[in-house]
Amino acid sequence: LSRQELLHYEEGYRKNGFNQYVSDLISVDRYIGDVRDPGCKTNAYKKDLPSASVVIIFYNEAWSVLWRTIHSIWTTTPRRLLKKIILVDDASVQEHLGKRLDLEVSKYPDVRLVRAKNRSGLIQARNLGFSQVQTDVAVFLDAHCECTKGWLEPLLNEIADDYRNVAIPFTDSIDADTFEYKGSSLNYVFVGGFDFDLHFAWRVMPDREQNRRRLLTDPIWSPTHLGCCLAISKRFFDELGRYDNELQIWGGENLELSFKTWMCGGKMKIIPCSHVGHVFRHKMPYSWGKDGYRTFIRNSLRVAEVWMDQYKEVYYDRIYYSQNEIDIGNISSRKAIRQRLHCKPFDWYLKNVYPELYIPRDCKATGQINNMCIDSYTGGSFYGKPISARECIHLGTSQHWTWTRENTIRRDEGCLVFDGISRVLMGPCATLSKYLQWEYTKTESELLWLSWRVPLIADIVEEHYNKLLYQTCRISNHTIIYFLRQYKFFIPNERNSCINHEIQNNANTPHIG
Repeated sequence: LSRQELLHYEEGYRKNGFNQYVSDLISVDRYIGDVRDPGCKTNAYKKDLPSASVVIIFYNEAWSVLWRTIHSIWTTTPRRLLKKIILVDDASVQEHLGKRLDLEVSKYPDVRLVRAKNRSGLIQARNLGFSQVQTDVAVFLDAHCECTKGWLEPLLNEIADDYRNVAIPFTDSIDADTFEYKGSSLNYVFVGGFDFDLHFAWRVMPDREQNRRRLLTDPIWSPTHLGCCLAISKRFFDELGRYDNELQIWGGENLELSFKTWMCGGKMKIIPCSHVGHVFRHKMPYSWGKDGYRTFIRNSLRVAEVWMDQYKEVYYDRIYYSQNEIDIGNISSRKAIRQRLHCKPFDWYLKNVYPELYIPRDCKATGQINNMCIDSYTGGSFYGKPISARECIHLGTSQHWTWTRENTIRRDEGCLVFDGISRVLMGPCATLSKYLQWEYTKTESELLWLSWRVPLIADIVEEHYNKLLYQTCRISNHTIIYFLRQYKFFIPNERNSCINHEIQNNANTPHIG
């Protein structure tokens, strides 16, 4: 690359979280083709499918990515089904999204551009876009997607069966570095889940769901959805109160819609015969506003307060019972929707829709492991990676751990694992083995791996700084001496979320420290 090209390349990553330089070299009307499973290609759909409008929200989106999204819709969708593409500009400030965009949109009568006066974020911009929908179905897409042949018909067919079905396309990946479209196999399927940080998480489709389905191409019931792509009937979205109009910027809206869909009489289904590609950015290139991550916590608190009943206590524990520090506004109108629709309790949702979710029951303690805090995310991409010791932070959900009655130290699906040599790693909790067992010695304030009784320590040797290691010292009679450098397992509040049949404050749970 020349110096100018290199600057363009680096600026593209900084502004977008993906390789804009490569995207700009690719035609905006490239055709991905038919990536469907062969079993989908002979499916017959209803002749009187409902009409749809596609709502696309963007904020400072790269030109090539935005228009590739639009062109992919046009080239893959029958005109009798698609009535309007509604673009909602969430107060972008980049020049190419001003007059140049107005001029380009004016060439296409089926595209409408709506501009927000002030930036409100994805959630309220979607509500704004939905207010312009005059068709039976609204399809929400991110502005960095690509639709493939036959993507819309199976979504509309599912909603035609029952207007309370929320239809989710099979979400393929568009590589953020190369923009290669990577189709997904139906032989290894994930569904949407969540953890008690109230973050979305992919989960392997459970056996019970596979057994319910007859064919690989049958719809897949999913507890939650990712948020980038979905189709919902206008009637049902209105009945559910649309997105909560007090949710700010981004975050929590996908779980809110998932919970109320299932709890209020609907179903959320992933449709294997509908494929939409999505660019998964390396980072979010825009901010949550002046309140930063607290905006996400505020959104999550509103969702928890309205929909999660007593299980909201688990989330409170994750944020160290600091909910009283954050003003979540009035939620009476959202609770009224739940009452009006006679929605089921959250306990029903957990037992019938998402029984695989790990719920901390009868645990020994919850909280941070300090004085330097053990810090790690627990998703599958972090399995096998060393955990670290970092400064303890308020609202640090990646530093929250549960010490279970089975002597594991875990958060959701991830457990602290000893590799048998010297390192502490993050690993899956699915199989309880000797590598996951820990005990706490209150007199010495040590966490010990049970098999060899070696302690969890923070190695301060320069080349291993911030890595958590084990250390053993042998003396002449081969007794193992173990020590811990200022580590204590403690709960930073007088409550905990360990559950015994129902969530309650458990005065017998030890507060270690």
